[in-house]
Amino acid sequence: TTTALVPGVVPGSQLRLYVDVDPETPERGLALEHRRAPGVAWQRRQLDAGLTRILIDLFDATRAQWVPASGGTRVRPAAVRLRFPDVPTTGARLWQVALTIPMLGQGDTVGGGL
Repeated sequence: TTTALVPGVVPGSQLRLYVDVDPETPERGLALEHRRAPGVAWQRRQLDAGLTRILIDLFDATRAQWVPASGGTRVRPAAVRLRFPDVPTTGARLWQVALTIPMLGQGDTVGGGL
């Protein structure tokens, strides 16, 4: 968990982190899309071609435990955790650290299955 500012990211900008398996795009594996403001074109960047999966967990504030997002259970999310199980090389050790993102509006209840 970090409160570090991301260089070049301004308020209102959007980031999408995903695994690209589309044969029509040049990116492979873990990729990032970014745009500085709504209405501005998305920019795409490949981060790591060797990463082929993202596991998403939600921290349920009611039960105080991590729940797989694909579990289909109803949760009151307080945070999202992204894990990368397919770390291809020892040189990519940073991907072995889970990304944890606290959520605002923690009173909301959502279903799993992101």
